[in-house]
Amino acid sequence: MTLAVGGGLVEWTEQWKQEGLPKGLQVGRQRGLQEGRQEGEAAVLLRLLTVKYGSLEPGLRDRIRKADTEQLLAWSERFVTAMSLAEIFEEPPADGLVHPDPRGGAECEPPSA
Repeated sequence: MTLAVGGGLVEWTEQWKQEGLPKGLQVGRQRGLQEGRQEGEAAVLLRLLTVKYGSLEPGLRDRIRKADTEQLLAWSERFVTAMSLAEIFEEPPADGLVHPDPRGGAECEPPSA
């Protein structure tokens, strides 16, 4: 559709809308999938923690729900070998020292630079 006044502008605007809509929908779908994945991972971790350790404090539940997928994956991996909630949620030592392997095997060496 072209108007007499500023017809080029109207044509350009219509073309821009037609090209932008599919791209916007794709970005929206990707964000929705990412948010859904994060919510699902948080729900599974919350369920596993509740089964193993019982009722969780509201602050911890909120922390898990607000975490990104990378952090949720790290906590989920720690869950497998952890003997306590503290082992799951404490940050790994940044001191570069040798620490006992939580799995009870040999000691863990820090990654070499």
